[in-house]
Amino acid sequence: MVTRACSDDSCTMLRRPAHPQLRAIGARIKQVRDAAGWTQEQLAVEIDVTAHTISQYECGAQSPRLSTLLRMASVLAVRPGDLIDVDLPLPTGAAPPEAAELLGFYASLGEDDRVLATRLVREVASARRPR
Repeated sequence: MVTRACSDDSCTMLRRPAHPQLRAIGARIKQVRDAAGWTQEQLAVEIDVTAHTISQYECGAQSPRLSTLLRMASVLAVRPGDLIDVDLPLPTGAAPPEAAELLGFYASLGEDDRVLATRLVREVASARRPR
């Protein structure tokens, strides 16, 4: 039996229907990715897979390895369970793509510079809050 599984950019022919749980998890991954404002390509680069692989996860044609799922959750700033427990409410506050870049910069700083960067970000954030 051949069925179609559609993703953001393409349709892929599957040799066998995807398992319903894999389709549900794939849909959940897509929801979280979309809510965070990430494209398949951006997420793929950050977790070191191809955009096609992300598409395969999202349509349920392929199951992500645990290590990939953990990287994906970290990049999207959610818990791993948020990606696979489709009965949980959709998480809020997922990190935008720029957050990964900022975290990379932060990680490369020495301790004194981290303190300074943290202070600067706190001041900018507090100045932007409605009073």
